Amino acid sequence: MSDLFISVSALFLGAILGWCAGETSLGIGLAAFLLVGFYCFQLSYIARVSKSGPVSKQAVKWWMSPSAKRLLSVVIDAYSSQEILSKAVDRYRLRSRRRKIALNGVILELRKVMEAFPDPILILDSEKRLIQWNRSASRLFSFSHALDRKQPIRSLIDDAAFLSLLDIEVGENVELSSIGMEHESFFARRSLLTEDRTLIQLQNITRLRELEVVRQNFVANASHELRTPLTVVHGYLETLIDHSLEAGDSDFQTLFQKMHFQTSRMKRIIEDMLLLSRLDSDYDPIEEEIDICEFLNNISDEIKAVAATKNHSIQLKLDNNYVLRANREALFSVVSNLVSNAVRYMDDSGEIVINGWANSDGGYLSFNDKGIGIEKRHIEKISERFYRVDVVRSRESGGTGLGLAIVRHALAGMEGDLSITSLVGEGSTFTLRFPLSRVCIQPVGPSMP
Repeated sequence: MSDLFISVSALFLGAILGWCAGETSLGIGLAAFLLVGFYCFQLSYIARVSKSGPVSKQAVKWWMSPSAKRLLSVVIDAYSSQEILSKAVDRYRLRSRRRKIALNGVILELRKVMEAFPDPILILDSEKRLIQWNRSASRLFSFSHALDRKQPIRSLIDDAAFLSLLDIEVGENVELSSIGMEHESFFARRSLLTEDRTLIQLQNITRLRELEVVRQNFVANASHELRTPLTVVHGYLETLIDHSLEAGDSDFQTLFQKMHFQTSRMKRIIEDMLLLSRLDSDYDPIEEEIDICEFLNNISDEIKAVAATKNHSIQLKLDNNYVLRANREALFSVVSNLVSNAVRYMDDSGEIVINGWANSDGGYLSFNDKGIGIEKRHIEKISERFYRVDVVRSRESGGTGLGLAIVRHALAGMEGDLSITSLVGEGSTFTLRFPLSRVCIQPVGPSMP
């Protein structure tokens, strides 16, 4: 039944009863009063039930009107939704609390890990402000959590090399000398933790540098001490070779020649070790302006003599001429070592092409040969000391294994670099590049033979 039907029926029944009593209006008024009271009672019941707490479906009574039943159903649904929402909020709060506890645990573990590192560690935000560091960093830079936290790193560390780390590519190393309160040397490396967090790790290399100095001194002293007795032995062997030749003793002559070859090789090794020791040290080489065209012309006879030992020919070319600011002795050592290397690993009667040019990137010298070539796996290590691609061939030809190491160290003193391209069986090209700051491009000089 609808509320309209109930209302009409009640008023009609009141009219009939009033007509029977002779007071129709009174009967209708009384029916209307009772009808309003019935609806007020329902509203009072619904209000009382809703105040008592969560409402169940048993609260809906049979005597209630359809509109009252619908209203009470809305109240029941609202309480049900509120209960569901309240439980969801409680679950969310519980999860948030657990996540917060887990996050605090992770942060605590991270701090423990950072403190366990013997090397200084810094964490910066996206604005290069210091937000976290370990005890080693505090000791090195005298950081204070109360004063330095969230301060720009540029205002806390006044070291140009360290600050350059903030601008270079991620993953590159920067060497820092005499940094911080302890004046120690470090390798610094920057890594990205997240988009707005940067990790800077410093590795203490002070002891490594001290050991390097000890090694350099030992090599230099040992080489100096070995050179004198070896020179004496080498000279006596030359005398013995001449004596056996005059005496016609071929057996002893062959023996002395083999010994002479090995002492010559030992002398070259010692000389190369002394040169490397000098290049490793902090000596300040005398630099001058070297005209590359003139330089190659002046040494052409010497390098052609090296090539002539195996009937090789050398072709010198210059696409354009330039002047290089460098140490003449070091540059000659680089050229002679590369030519000797090409001669050693190329069959007889080959050709070595030396080309020079300059452009907006700097000055270049390239050495191309048609030798045996180098496998790709050897190229990265070939400039290491005593590293040989072909050990047997290198020893038979008198190689020391130090030539490319000397080239690399000498180039480092000229701020240059070495690149190698090679194909097995087709030959190799060694290209030297000198920075533009050391190069002055000149008009093309006279053609070289």
